Amino acid sequence: EDKCSTSDLSFFTLMQVQPYSLFQTTTKEHTKEVAFPGLVCRHCVLNSNGRKFFTTSAGHLGELLVTIANHMTVCKDCPDDVKLQINKFSSTHRAQIQFHLFSGSHKRLMNRVWNQLSTKKTPKTPSNDQRKTNEYAKVDPSKPLVTAREEKLVTPFTFYTMQQVRPCNLEKSGNGSRSAFEYGFPGLECIHCKGRNSRKFFYRTPEILAGNYAHVPNHLMGCIGCPPEVKKTLSEKKQDHVSQKLSLDKGSQRIFFNLIWMRLHGQR
Repeated sequence: EDKCSTSDLSFFTLMQVQPYSLFQTTTKEHTKEVAFPGLVCRHCVLNSNGRKFFTTSAGHLGELLVTIANHMTVCKDCPDDVKLQINKFSSTHRAQIQFHLFSGSHKRLMNRVWNQLSTKKTPKTPSNDQRKTNEYAKVDPSKPLVTAREEKLVTPFTFYTMQQVRPCNLEKSGNGSRSAFEYGFPGLECIHCKGRNSRKFFYRTPEILAGNYAHVPNHLMGCIGCPPEVKKTLSEKKQDHVSQKLSLDKGSQRIFFNLIWMRLHGQR
């Protein structure tokens, strides 16, 4: 129903963001916090400089979607297939949005989204003394995350990418933009990085992992520890990734990342 209420570009763009609230204390005497509703790009949300968008009304939200779509086309963490869809939908956006504005369906959708944003309570980042260290079991970094029998569930590019990471836990030091996660939370670590500053990736749900794993190949291409032959293979496999993805069985990629998630969290 929502998809038929607005342009393809506006609807698809809404699928590429998630709610975000900026909390601000009103005065020194009062500790009451005010939440400013907004959206954050779900592709670069794990970066400390992840792109955020704040809106003041339902009408402004509708206008903001074009700005968000423009960000997606240049976001280094946004998958290529998403960028292709953005460019495709942009060509028909003007005609479609005029139709939905005239019928009033676009305005009703923006009102619903705005109401959800302005009433949604986004969980705040836990303070250091609130973050737990014993809630998650220590993972085995040598445990395989993928097996040969799962290779057909995803494209060669995706499968090869996930062969370049291993299980890890979030440590107390060097958290950076991962401060929203509790200490010990299971994640992925580049197998080519060395030392305590190795690149780690943390995802709150298997759905977020499936939608944001592009962080991994983007890192690999710039990783100084990653061998040239791995980067070359990754680039070659990426060339056919979009077309090969279209031939996958429906839901197979979701199954693939669910299996990785279960192995990370000791459920398999």
